[in-house]
Amino acid sequence: MRAICDDLRPPLLRQDLASALKALVEEMDARSDAPVHIEITTQRDELRLPDERALAIFRITQEALNNALQHADASEIAVRLTEYPDKLRLTITDDGQGMPDNLDPGNLVAAGHYGIAGMRERAAMIGGDLDVQTSLGYGTIVILELPFR
Repeated sequence: MRAICDDLRPPLLRQDLASALKALVEEMDARSDAPVHIEITTQRDELRLPDERALAIFRITQEALNNALQHADASEIAVRLTEYPDKLRLTITDDGQGMPDNLDPGNLVAAGHYGIAGMRERAAMIGGDLDVQTSLGYGTIVILELPFR
């Protein structure tokens, strides 16, 4: 039961979001052949958000990193979290093989691939916008923008 609860809300999130993301990236970097980097630029020492928002950002980051590690064949992966006065922007970038420009998200779901659809749903649930920019042979960028209320 405790493991199920930890899966629902990772213990890393007991800290602030920035610390949780740093720990996630360190964990991913340790098990990846490609280096995984993180850069966080915030206006304050600790980035504390409502639990629902912090969890969604963490899970989106986790999914995007898992996708990059499993599918991209990247030589480098970068996570950037930037706080602006009016919004928070998260980008996960890889220099891997990318995906076709005309990829239909509905086709991915029909084929049993729910990662991008799940990230978009999480973003929408917290009032954010998620964009996936990709091109075959040029890598992928996942961008989450979340306005502050």
